[in-house]
Amino acid sequence: MDKLKMHSLNGQQQALKQLQALFPACVTEQQTAAGEAQLAVDFDLLRQALGDSLIEGPAERYQLNWPGKRQALLTANSPIAKTLRPVREDSVDFDRAEHLFIEGDNLDALKLLQESYLGSVKLIYIDPPYNTGSDFIYKDNFTASAQEFLERSLQKDEYGNALVSNTDTNGRFHSDWLSMMYPRLRIARTLLKDDGVICISIDDDELANLKLLCDEVFGAQCFLNLIAVKSSESSGVKMSHVDKRLPKIKEYILVYTRNIGAARLNPIKIKKEQNPEKLDGYLNYYSSFVRNLDDDPQNYVIVKVTEEMAQRGLPLDDASVRAFKLAHAENVVYRTNNATLAGMTFPTKTAAVISPTGIRYVWWEGKQMLFLSDYLDEYLCDLWNDISTINLNKEMHGLPAFLNGQKPTALIYRLLALFCGSCDGDAPEIVMDFFAGSGSTASAVMQYNHDRGARLRFVLVQLPEEIRASAGMDAKSKKSVKETLQYLKTLGKPPYISEITKARIQRAAQAFSDQAGLRVLRIDTSNMNDVWYSADALTQTQLDFLVDNIRPDRTPDDLLFQVLIDCGLPLTLPLRQIALLGVPVWEVDNGALLACFSPGISEALIREMAALQPERVVFRDDGFENDAVKNNAAQLFLQLSPATELNVL
Repeated sequence: MDKLKMHSLNGQQQALKQLQALFPACVTEQQTAAGEAQLAVDFDLLRQALGDSLIEGPAERYQLNWPGKRQALLTANSPIAKTLRPVREDSVDFDRAEHLFIEGDNLDALKLLQESYLGSVKLIYIDPPYNTGSDFIYKDNFTASAQEFLERSLQKDEYGNALVSNTDTNGRFHSDWLSMMYPRLRIARTLLKDDGVICISIDDDELANLKLLCDEVFGAQCFLNLIAVKSSESSGVKMSHVDKRLPKIKEYILVYTRNIGAARLNPIKIKKEQNPEKLDGYLNYYSSFVRNLDDDPQNYVIVKVTEEMAQRGLPLDDASVRAFKLAHAENVVYRTNNATLAGMTFPTKTAAVISPTGIRYVWWEGKQMLFLSDYLDEYLCDLWNDISTINLNKEMHGLPAFLNGQKPTALIYRLLALFCGSCDGDAPEIVMDFFAGSGSTASAVMQYNHDRGARLRFVLVQLPEEIRASAGMDAKSKKSVKETLQYLKTLGKPPYISEITKARIQRAAQAFSDQAGLRVLRIDTSNMNDVWYSADALTQTQLDFLVDNIRPDRTPDDLLFQVLIDCGLPLTLPLRQIALLGVPVWEVDNGALLACFSPGISEALIREMAALQPERVVFRDDGFENDAVKNNAAQLFLQLSPATELNVL
């Protein structure tokens, strides 16, 4: 029986495994001070393998650097001994829920999710602090070694110390922001599918640095787009300095993919801005109708629009004809001159033509067929000025207005349409947002699923950041903060942004009742006592005192989710509790895992569990009836269910 490790992945060891796959001779094993085997690089052999491609020492090179970068990399790679604890009272249909919300530090969350969602996420959207000089950023520790980082993670979380104000008077203003973003983006990349995409909202303050950072993390070749988004109107306070600079009314979305060769997007057509008088002039030209648009162009049947309307029994007044043309714009056509097509002849009235440059035309008796829809619509490009940011409070499902950077649901909905499409495959696609804020991503996913019958599932993370008014807020924002705090007080909830996030998701789930519930988890210290991680450092007297290796305040629910994390299983698998010989046993995903954390496990119970042929079984290390039962457990499973993997905690 193998013991579960009960901590997150070691990023350095994972990187070495990837290096080992490319250069097996260059990676060997060495013993740690604790006598454990770990992978290590033989740099002499690696130098020989890479030849002249190495850059060493003070040689000049193109790179992004800042004070604290090395420590930030260590932060990304260092494992943590934390867990995710279920919060059933804040969840919706917990045992069957497929949407996930995690309350806690997003760096911890990413590390805990790494094994369960490695290479599984279709789309990541984040709206991090813009570093405007008044933002709070995560207060990561950039000085600890990997082992110290692991040990420190055993301490009780203090959310009040998780954020620090990053003012523009800070000597490490940009460096601290980069050090916050770097480890989070590095882990985020490992979660993306091969064709997965990450979209990051940002403004002018850190755009240049973020672009360079993403070039390093994802690869410059994996850059897809920089989308400019109109974010406000040209009015209000921003107009007070028009004599010094142009008012800023846009933000950006930086888009990268995991693998540029695999990435695909779904082209979207949007309505062009129309001048009514000009439109009516165009409509006069478009007077023909293609009845069988899905057929080959050489077989097109073309009639007058009025003839088609008459056949359908529709009125033929000007207003009705206009409305019919707009409603059937894809079928409404007219002819125009085209030098490429002028000299061509075909035996049919119409035909498809591909030009030498690859452009597809429809030839129509020596001219080009134009479709009204091509005039009314255009393909979405990288300038988005059609998404409203007005009255976003109406998107909060009746909750108080959230004015702290709330993103329009329509913005994220469009990203879902671009990069997720129909998502009607056998398995649902995962959308992640680890700067969840007010929960716009969750609301957009639920709306998208409801509208399109898609199977998207979200994973959101939000720190319990205190809601408070700041000195730079205007009167409207301060009023919003006051209303939000009063609302949370009436619910008996703490004044945290994460409480608003949960409330909005819960209300969205009620609004779209066809959605798949909500499973809420909270980051906390490991379920295991410190002795489990550092038994070698304790005396025999201390070991005798700490007989139980599990913290006394932890429940079987808590233990189950740490097991799911350790086994790398998705955290939204269906759960149910069954009784075998009167003993409660957790069954995950119809037998993917059986877990029993009760004391006094007998040989008879082990036989009952083995008879179910589970893929994996987990017990408490001290949960067996006696040593003989514990020693025989592995043999019993080998006989009755040889494919089952047996673990203890």
